[in-house]
Amino acid sequence: MKSKFVNLLFGAVPALCVLVVYLPFGDTYAKVSEYKLDINAESPTGTIDTFMRAENMAPGEEVKATLKILNDGNVDFTYRINVDKQSGSEDLYKKLRMTVSDPEGTIYEGQLSGLQQIPAGVIASHENETLTFTSELPPETGNEYQGLKTSVKFSLIAEQLLPGNNGFEPPFSNRNFTLQQGSTVPIKFHISDKDGNMDDKPTDNIRLVITGPGPNGTTVNYEFTQRNGKLDFNQKHYHAQFSTKDYPVLTNGKYKAIVYDGNKVICEKEFTVLEQGSRSNAP
Repeated sequence: MKSKFVNLLFGAVPALCVLVVYLPFGDTYAKVSEYKLDINAESPTGTIDTFMRAENMAPGEEVKATLKILNDGNVDFTYRINVDKQSGSEDLYKKLRMTVSDPEGTIYEGQLSGLQQIPAGVIASHENETLTFTSELPPETGNEYQGLKTSVKFSLIAEQLLPGNNGFEPPFSNRNFTLQQGSTVPIKFHISDKDGNMDDKPTDNIRLVITGPGPNGTTVNYEFTQRNGKLDFNQKHYHAQFSTKDYPVLTNGKYKAIVYDGNKVICEKEFTVLEQGSRSNAP
């Protein structure tokens, strides 16, 4: 396991200052000596200490910043995000909201303080992905928050992809994932060999099927394959977009996503569809 830490300082209201400091840690190696686990991060500006900054931020405003996560090791890894309050106002810490997303969808949306061990995905060896962090001071924030500051530390925690690990990736893989009507979720998954190496070439036999209750007591089976153009493959990951607008599902209906290699089940996951406006996407 290897970690990288990023500090954020949230300043006073309405003058909200955000400062991020990147603190590198030493290399950590997997059990097999020739395997090196190495996670790094880069700011597009090239200076991590100015990764996320805002001044004179009023209630209802947002500040956005991106962070490139790099796999500089020779093994694929899964990674997660965690936040810890370091100092300052507990009230402001719990008031701030944070959204974390990658190019394919939202990984986390909720209170800043709720960023606890959130699965963020899988990055293949020598690949990278960019995360977007959006911090919001909620519109209802009152004058009682003026002058408050809070300092937090973000942790990016990488773990070697275990041998034989096949499965869905965040946000769909989150333990309590639910989908709301009118929304779209990126469904990503990977397939590994017995040594834990993710397949780097797509296979025509791979298909994703979403099955569950349909209208008038019927059962729907929505199939995503490379043949029908609904399943993409990029950087060792399969990817499909599942939208309740394009694929009708019932509110409160329970569905199952199943990945097949031919007729063999590779992995599967159940999820529930909620009414529009309801949201549950906890890890």
